[in-house]
Amino acid sequence: MSDDADSMVLDLMEILLTASVANEIPEITKSDLPQKLWKITGISGTASEFKRPLVISEGLLEREMGGVAGAYGYLRANPFVDYDEFGQRLSITALAPAMQWFVKKGGEKVR
Repeated sequence: MSDDADSMVLDLMEILLTASVANEIPEITKSDLPQKLWKITGISGTASEFKRPLVISEGLLEREMGGVAGAYGYLRANPFVDYDEFGQRLSITALAPAMQWFVKKGGEKVR
């Protein structure tokens, strides 16, 4: 995989991991999330709370990441990513191992 593709995989995994963590821990507020992900996850305005569950679809990623088409194509080889073809939704299947993989591959720790 090229450096650009590796970077894209890490960016996409960061989004999926952030959404998974935010969905599992109800105490997390908007201010706990990286600001760069607010738009992608549909968080806006001044309220500290956001609508759960955060659902990440290929269409959302394509719209909010400037034309990233076929996100699942980048993530297909990752054993921790599930893809629902009907809704084109992406999700993490096993959070702890996915986080370990992310850090091992050079991603920053998800807060």
